[in-house]
Amino acid sequence: MAAEIDARTARALEFRTAHYVTAVAEQLMADGVPVTSVYSCGPYSGPEDSFEDVEGGIDFTHRFGRQISPDSEGGLHWTGTSGWCYLRSTGPVRDFLAGAGWMEEGLLPEPHRVAAFLDTVRLTPAAAGSRERPRYRATGRGVPELLDRLAGYVPGPPAQHAPQPRFAELRARAYHERVRTALAPQGPDPVLELPLRASEFQAVLHLLEYAEVASSSFGPGVLAGRLSEALQARRGPAPKPPAAGPPAAAPTAPGAAGPPAAASGPRTPPSRTGGPRRAVAGLGCSERIAADLYQIFR
Repeated sequence: MAAEIDARTARALEFRTAHYVTAVAEQLMADGVPVTSVYSCGPYSGPEDSFEDVEGGIDFTHRFGRQISPDSEGGLHWTGTSGWCYLRSTGPVRDFLAGAGWMEEGLLPEPHRVAAFLDTVRLTPAAAGSRERPRYRATGRGVPELLDRLAGYVPGPPAQHAPQPRFAELRARAYHERVRTALAPQGPDPVLELPLRASEFQAVLHLLEYAEVASSSFGPGVLAGRLSEALQARRGPAPKPPAAGPPAAAPTAPGAAGPPAAASGPRTPPSRTGGPRRAVAGLGCSERIAADLYQIFR
């Protein structure tokens, strides 16, 4: 019971759980998953609510969750009694585990096993995981043993006292590596004929500048700045507005010769979308860059 767990032990449970879920998040980010945050909660007792064990989890972007389950939010959730599940926010708040699909691979599976479970969820959301919740330990019991098992995921100083800064650094490094890899392709790197409105191009530059100013020293800020400079240097001139047409010809008398026919020549094809023509920018970088940047700001 929560009363049997003193405040110091409760903090240790929450702290070590935070590092465990961060280790799992690190694996997911290495696999390209857009992780937004990690969390953990230890035992507590309040005037209106209490919690007798420990739990944690990993949140993703809204877009990523909707790709898995269009009608609900979702994320990975870990409990100190039942291990990992994929959580769907379909039930009441007090029964939020009702729609969960349980991994059923023990209490503390290694991060790569949790990543494999998420892959299964993405492939077959409705069938992945068990609807029957497993039980690996009783609530509030076996706390010393659980602390010992969680200790293996706590890194040495100085990161051991800062789970959240550790996660922020890992996420920054993950996106730095993605952008660096995208900008240094090992194979063919064709130039894209990418229809792009001037307003969209300017929005991309603003996003790159945000990445540059908001990124930590571990993130892709420098790369974002260099990419912005490269794109601006490669930008072609803005299309000129159409020239004003000739003045309308005066009506001619019957039998009189009409105005001379216009000279034949190449014509500008109309826009396929029916709207104004778009400037075309040749981008010598992979489309993965745009996808990675979208995940940063989603």
